[in-house]
Amino acid sequence: MARRKDEKKSKKLRVLFICSGNLERSPTAEQVFRNWVELDVRSAGSDESAINPLTKEVIDWADMIFAMEENHKRRVLEISPDSSGKIIVLGIEDVYYRSDPGLIKILKKRVTPYITAKLKTIAAVQV
Repeated sequence: MARRKDEKKSKKLRVLFICSGNLERSPTAEQVFRNWVELDVRSAGSDESAINPLTKEVIDWADMIFAMEENHKRRVLEISPDSSGKIIVLGIEDVYYRSDPGLIKILKKRVTPYITAKLKTIAAVQV
């Protein structure tokens, strides 16, 4: 997988969102958080037929991985068993459409505290 030009220099927190098909939940999460200046955000799907399938490269790229459901976490660990420390399961079932206001509200409520805490930890280490 080719690296993006700015990726090497970036000190941004790299966040990956995972759902099944990369159709509804994870692209919505990517959309919600991609404008945070401190973040570099991507999304992927755990299914082989996903629009943007989950790979070892994207797992290794991520500093934090948000799995929508427990089965997505299991898939990450099948591909990259040493990634367990960076996975958070959100418990968001596949009942939402892309950009659903209810989904956006849940994502902000469940994801923001984790990202904020991680950014504070990073800032404290850099001081």
